[in-house]
Amino acid sequence: MTAKPASKRTSVPFSLSSTGHLLVKARIGGNNIRLVVDTAANSYLILDSTEASRLNLEEDPSSRKHDAKGLGTSSHTVSKLAIPSFSLGDAELLSPPCHCMDLSAVKTAGGPDGLHGLIGSSFLKRHAAVIDFETMQLSFLREPGPADKDMDESD
Repeated sequence: MTAKPASKRTSVPFSLSSTGHLLVKARIGGNNIRLVVDTAANSYLILDSTEASRLNLEEDPSSRKHDAKGLGTSSHTVSKLAIPSFSLGDAELLSPPCHCMDLSAVKTAGGPDGLHGLIGSSFLKRHAAVIDFETMQLSFLREPGPADKDMDESD
């Protein structure tokens, strides 16, 4: 993964859904999306399979499909996606790690405006995320940079 480093710490506003989930706005390849911040998801980014199709994103041909299971849910098939760029606030990541799966079980967390995917704990840990409920800001203390280009998603 390569990155266009931002000039300062990135902070983005978040909202709380009626179910209590944190929601942020982001962009994939210039398309606006809404993501739930999922501290329990051991992944970098996950897009709903329907949304990936709508955005004309294709599975990474070098990846193999595998099953994933969340707390209290059935197993779902997961595959890697090749995405051109991911923007959150003023930070843009080029070709970040991203997976695709059916998120219909959690899409209600997005409320009437919908939900396109999630940001997982790998992303939050890698960029030293801080959730500030007083200011309703999600901040990242570690900016994306050149070291991210060889990042393994398990970091």
